[in-house]
Amino acid sequence: MVISILTLCFLWSSSFYSRGFSSFLQVLHFCQIFYSVITEWLKEKDLRTVQYMAGHKYVSSTERYQTTTLEDLKEALNKHHPLNK
Repeated sequence: MVISILTLCFLWSSSFYSRGFSSFLQVLHFCQIFYSVITEWLKEKDLRTVQYMAGHKYVSSTERYQTTTLEDLKEALNKHHPLNK
């Protein structure tokens, strides 16, 4: 049986009420690490590979982690702006 990291994050966060606020802070840190790992994977690998690695059933779940950096936006602007030709 394969349990994704996101499922574990949900299970831990749902137990927040039974264990108190300090355990909730630990869950926040875990989810932030998970988010960072998937974001880095998306920079290096294609979307479907990261979807499989993260254990997501739907590709839309993985697409949430795609980010656009300022450098990417500047590059796209320079590439497609009509006055830069």
